[in-house]
Amino acid sequence: MTITFGPQARHFDWSCRSADRRRGQLCDETPAPDGTRTKVQSVGTGGSVRHRVDVELLAGGRLQLDVSNAAGKAEAAPASDAPLLMEQARAVALGVAVQIGS
Repeated sequence: MTITFGPQARHFDWSCRSADRRRGQLCDETPAPDGTRTKVQSVGTGGSVRHRVDVELLAGGRLQLDVSNAAGKAEAAPASDAPLLMEQARAVALGVAVQIGS
C-alpha cells in the first residue's frame, strides 16, 4: 500500500484512457457512493493476476493498494487468482482511506 501527497497525487490520471484492453487490462473509474474518486485496474499476464486500486484522499493525496497472486518468489507458480476480487480490493482501499481522512 502506498500513500502519495504533493504534485504526484494532484496530477494523477483518474481516467481509464490509458488502459490497454487489447492485453486484457480491465479498468473502472466509477466514483465511490460518497463521490470519492477511485480507479481500479486489473491486469493478468502469464498466469499472474494483479489489481491496483487508487483512491483520492480528502487531504489531497492518493492511496494506492496493489493486490497480486504472486507468491513472492520468481520460480513459484502464481495462485489461480488474486486473493481479493477487484471490488473487494476497492472496498479495502476505501476503508483505509476513510480511516486516514478521519
